[in-house]
Amino acid sequence: MDRNQYKDKLKELQTQKSKFRSDFWKPQPGKNTIRILPPLPPNEMFFYEVMTHFVAGFGSNGKGRLFRVEDADNPINDAVRQLSSKDDEELRSSAKNARLQTVYYYSILDLSSLDKGVQVWKSYSKVIFETLLGYICEPEFGDFTDAEEGRNILLYQDNSGQYPKYNIDLHPQTSELSAEFLDERVDLSSFMETSSNDELLGAAKFLLTGESQDDEEDAQVIRRTPPPRGKDKLSALKARIQHRTNKRH
Repeated sequence: MDRNQYKDKLKELQTQKSKFRSDFWKPQPGKNTIRILPPLPPNEMFFYEVMTHFVAGFGSNGKGRLFRVEDADNPINDAVRQLSSKDDEELRSSAKNARLQTVYYYSILDLSSLDKGVQVWKSYSKVIFETLLGYICEPEFGDFTDAEEGRNILLYQDNSGQYPKYNIDLHPQTSELSAEFLDERVDLSSFMETSSNDELLGAAKFLLTGESQDDEEDAQVIRRTPPPRGKDKLSALKARIQHRTNKRH
């Protein structure tokens, strides 16, 4: 029996699952002791970064959607810039929520819960990222991700303010990783596919008008700049219903 074939199939399923996973590791308040794993080829670095926009309220379920972009030159960012210049506070708030953000993915072990195996840390913190880069760029600290002579990371999360604050230290002693954990690594580049230009245009339109691509035929009936409130919102809903009723007759 060739177990490698079964292992390959298992890794394929795990990679497919990773694209839709929501069970990312999150640091707890206080001290967290973790180990960042070395990169899994073909990745060359211990992290994987992507640029994203989150558009609240977009999509059929109304929960919003995360879009991956290649750079700041994209339709959603254009819409964000337009809304940021508006006088309406709600529109500026929508722009702020949809601003361009960088997400950093890391393969890690939480040493307080090794039974969970390798986990993926999805972080928006540029401070954490720059601190880790600072450590790995200094030869005196060595490669903290090295499987044989790497170092554990002490991550402190302070939730006393409005937003969490972080502090990172490297453990002074090196240690070896078990080979089984190296086999559990997933391809971090598989978590998000780049959104198509049509998808980005649809999200940009939603930000500017409150309409999705599915509302194309209703675009001349309902416009929301700024979004309707109270009685205006009720009137807009009635107009949309009446428009659809008229189309049936």
